[in-house]
Amino acid sequence: MPPTKRRTLGEIRYDKRPNLTTIRKWNKQFATTMLGSVWQGFDLLVKEALQYDVTKAEDDLERTITEWLDPRIRRFVDEYAPYYLQHNTGERETRNPSPAMPPQYDLAFVFWENEEMKWPLEAKVLLNDSMASITDYVRCLKTKVLACKYAPFSSEAAMLGYLFSGSPNKVYSNIAAKVPCTLSHHPHFGGRHHKISNHLRAVPSHKKGIYPARFKCHHLMLGIGNNTCNPSEQPQEAGWLFG
Repeated sequence: MPPTKRRTLGEIRYDKRPNLTTIRKWNKQFATTMLGSVWQGFDLLVKEALQYDVTKAEDDLERTITEWLDPRIRRFVDEYAPYYLQHNTGERETRNPSPAMPPQYDLAFVFWENEEMKWPLEAKVLLNDSMASITDYVRCLKTKVLACKYAPFSSEAAMLGYLFSGSPNKVYSNIAAKVPCTLSHHPHFGGRHHKISNHLRAVPSHKKGIYPARFKCHHLMLGIGNNTCNPSEQPQEAGWLFG
């Protein structure tokens, strides 16, 4: 007989899971604000920590960039916001029985009202804009996010592409072909390399009505290297401020 999962502190604290109405309300009210803080944090990261030839680095790229990005995003999260940012937070809803560790998000916004409700951001290094470079990115999206292993209680999440060289637009074309999906501009981030795709997730039968099936994924291409935007593609300042 396979081992069963024992109850966690969160499952005892929150006897009821977030309902779909609450989930939709959270996403409608706060997703754009949360992502605005991500873009502002990234601008600060480039200014403070990436003013050199980053292509000389070869090891531990994803973890280092995420660790540096984390505190800079926090600077733009309002102290009165109904959520906080957490690095390497666990998703216990989709964990395997002990002693297995729960899946961990690179970054996630966690809601104070129910700290089991997590809005994840998964980061992947893209050394260039080739089809091969997006393999891990697409695998994570398809086998984790869209399979409800990640973001089970959210109807939205974000993928961060740390792009070291090449064209963000070419990366988007490759993602659209590989997933496949349709990518469209985010209406609030027209001056950024920020696109969205809409999906219908395959929710496990025993979780229907609990996990959102209709799902929106945000795709942010964060230009880490100096040659990640052709002059004609250079984004204009989005002018986003928390408010």
